[in-house]
Amino acid sequence: MHEIWTNMFDLGVPIAEKILRPIIVYIFLIVGLRLSGKRELAQLNPFDLIVLLTLSNTVQNAIIGNDNSVTGGIIGAASLLAVNYLVVRFLYDHRKIDQLVEGRADVLIEDGKVHEHKLKRELITKEELAAAARKQGFDSLSEVRQCVLEPGGTLSFTARKPDTEDIRHQELLKKFDEEGVELPEFHESHQEYRYTLPVSLTISILAVLVAGATLLGHRAHTEELLLQSRATDQWSYYQAKNIRFHEVQGIADLLGALAPGDKEKTAAVREKYLKEKERYDADKEDISDKAKEFEKERDLLTRRADRFDGGEALLQVGLVICSITLLTKRRAFWFGGMFVAALGVVMALTGLFLH
Repeated sequence: MHEIWTNMFDLGVPIAEKILRPIIVYIFLIVGLRLSGKRELAQLNPFDLIVLLTLSNTVQNAIIGNDNSVTGGIIGAASLLAVNYLVVRFLYDHRKIDQLVEGRADVLIEDGKVHEHKLKRELITKEELAAAARKQGFDSLSEVRQCVLEPGGTLSFTARKPDTEDIRHQELLKKFDEEGVELPEFHESHQEYRYTLPVSLTISILAVLVAGATLLGHRAHTEELLLQSRATDQWSYYQAKNIRFHEVQGIADLLGALAPGDKEKTAAVREKYLKEKERYDADKEDISDKAKEFEKERDLLTRRADRFDGGEALLQVGLVICSITLLTKRRAFWFGGMFVAALGVVMALTGLFLH
């Protein structure tokens, strides 16, 4: 029980390093995302989403270092929250610096006219802009009066004022609704949008499972290296004992082959070396058994680490596939992502039961 609490709360790195790591990564991400443009934050296609997901996993080890303790996690999280509060507080009091860090909003559509040069500057295609408009309830860009790309990557759309034809169309739809007439397009759209919440919840759960599998894999690899080091030390000790064993055996054989004048004294010395040889031989067996035991535990942890790594990879793939559901509105990706993630969970769990 004491070992469990020690592993959970004892820091593996200095506190100063634990505080500096998340702060350095935080600063790098602010600069990197600012230089990469606002479209990365807008997540207009699966590639932007994949970049953000893999980016978070890439900088994870840079934040936690060689420490998996609960105390280290709390210190790292507190450091991130504190530096974010200070940055937000500072930028709130200095609006010019805030605009320099976050950038300015770009008007992509004004009075129904699409500004092609601004789309090109932000690396956004008209198809991606139209897809973003459809996600906010617009059938096409012709229904949009204004579109603004906010500094945080959000696309804000303002609808055009409906003309006489649009008003008549809306009245007709309302009449159909009152009479209980279902329109196929509206029904299909309603069915698609109602899965947004469960898909988002699934993605959140998968993100937690990915973090758990990553933590287990990192811990297994660390213990594997420790046991490998212990096994190596034992075999080095075994080699030293083996060398000494052969030296003593050679001396005993030499004394047995000589014909000295004082045979009783020579026999006593030879008997002493023979006993010492037997002691070295017994020590060699004990050291060898202990080294083999370390190697056996190391091999077990290697197999566990492989299962955890495989489970983590499958969970990440399942998370990405489920995320595609929010972009395509197709439930097949959701079911496929959950199936792949379930395989990852099973693989990671098998690592816990290996003996």
